[in-house]
Amino acid sequence: MFLKGTRCVAPGPGSPYISALPDFPWVSRPQLFSRSNAVVASSIRSALVAGAVLSLIVVSACSKKDERLDKLSKGIGKDSVLAVMGVEKAQRIVPYLASGHYIEAMYFTKPGPADSASVVLRNMSPVVMIDGKVIGWGWSTWDSVAANNAIELPPKK
Repeated sequence: MFLKGTRCVAPGPGSPYISALPDFPWVSRPQLFSRSNAVVASSIRSALVAGAVLSLIVVSACSKKDERLDKLSKGIGKDSVLAVMGVEKAQRIVPYLASGHYIEAMYFTKPGPADSASVVLRNMSPVVMIDGKVIGWGWSTWDSVAANNAIELPPKK
């Protein structure tokens, strides 16, 4: 193939470059090799890559995991939770009395810069305690305990 003007033109009929291409009746052979098609394809490819990278950034920012929760153990008390989480007090503590048990949800803001979105309840990390002992942490645990004890929580996003 050689360049001629603004299009890349394939050698004549019978060329391996021409015969290897599928037959598209709506596209003439020289259009398959046009520079504008290459630019469009390159632009689409760049847009797809940029979109994929942007979506990964958004997902990782939105689903930022609180690494401190991995250091917790079931059965520890409130003082130990505060020590592991590295704070003097939880951002919010919500107590409940259900079925003769004292249920407490301790909400902690996730590490990093604080903004108005970080103090929305569903953006915080809950630690669930029953009768003064940790039984679990995270939203799946708290949703389960709340459902079993008829406790209303804010809706999931």
